[in-house]
Amino acid sequence: MNKKTPVTIFTGFLGSGKTTVISNLLHSIEDRRTAVLVNEFGEVSIDGYVLKQHEERAGIKVIPLTVSLAGYEKDTEFDSILQALASERPRFEHVIIETSGLVVPTGIIERLQTRHSENFVLDATFTLVDTPWLLSHPFAQTTNSQVSATEEVFQRQLAAADVVVLNKIDGLNELQLHHAEHELRERCSTIRFLELAWHAKLDAKVALGLRLNQFVASNDAKELVAVGMHSHSDGHAHSGLGEHAHGLHTHTHLHEHDPGWISFTLHSHERQDEQSLVRGLAQLAHDSSLMRFKGSANLACGKAAVVHGVRDRVTVEPEMEAGHKAQDHSELVFIGYHLDREHVARVLNESTSGDWH
Repeated sequence: MNKKTPVTIFTGFLGSGKTTVISNLLHSIEDRRTAVLVNEFGEVSIDGYVLKQHEERAGIKVIPLTVSLAGYEKDTEFDSILQALASERPRFEHVIIETSGLVVPTGIIERLQTRHSENFVLDATFTLVDTPWLLSHPFAQTTNSQVSATEEVFQRQLAAADVVVLNKIDGLNELQLHHAEHELRERCSTIRFLELAWHAKLDAKVALGLRLNQFVASNDAKELVAVGMHSHSDGHAHSGLGEHAHGLHTHTHLHEHDPGWISFTLHSHERQDEQSLVRGLAQLAHDSSLMRFKGSANLACGKAAVVHGVRDRVTVEPEMEAGHKAQDHSELVFIGYHLDREHVARVLNESTSGDWH
């Protein structure tokens, strides 16, 4: 019997920090052949550039999932990639999947546990949470359609998790962390484990090799029971666990019922003033349904910059990160709920050097 390759899924809503956590995790595992599948909602892969830098080290392979939302009914790419990974020699020792921030991973989970169960086994599903965002009570007004749509995705991602990770916590105190834990358990009583990602880092012992979803049939009742135990140095122990109710049938794609989530890319060939660009993006976060933006910008100072934004939090890093491709234009990916492309371009053109299209 072939040894099954364990698969770890990282999911979490837009801007929860999945790429940074995975990148830090890859830095910490140097003796493990690992394939990383990256799924992004949008026309251009930004997160894939960040993770591609790890391919400089032998044993790491980063594979983009080019469909906007992997694992759902119309996706044939995911199955083809797993089949290719199963036939590769030597075999990868672990597979990590980063889902889009708008994916509920039950479709991927179902495929792993049915179509690909001969070669792969789901090790664990991690749902990352943008903790400051959670503490800001983002769902206080559920009458807003954008809030309701966001809450639905977030709730389903929590329900699919084996482990929920509180991320972006470095500026928080112990009381705030307790409030965040209470909020999560109120929202989802089935949460099994909570972990803290200080500096966006997870110990490989906590993230890989948990074996939370391996099952054997008992000789008597033929029931599925969890096997194996994994203990962490901090005293957490995972043992004797029953099957986590992931919901193994691929749920109807959220976006087929609610096509309001939109992604598009804008470009500009003009050099950008950093302060003007930040002001324009912050204005869009306040007066539109913009939720997430990321990409690169050519600054007036002559440097390339990496631009990230989650709602009204905007960061511009003047030095181009390794793995990003230098180019002669600015390129930003925008994601929002019923987001108006013309409005976004107009605000940027008024706030910056213009020529955004």
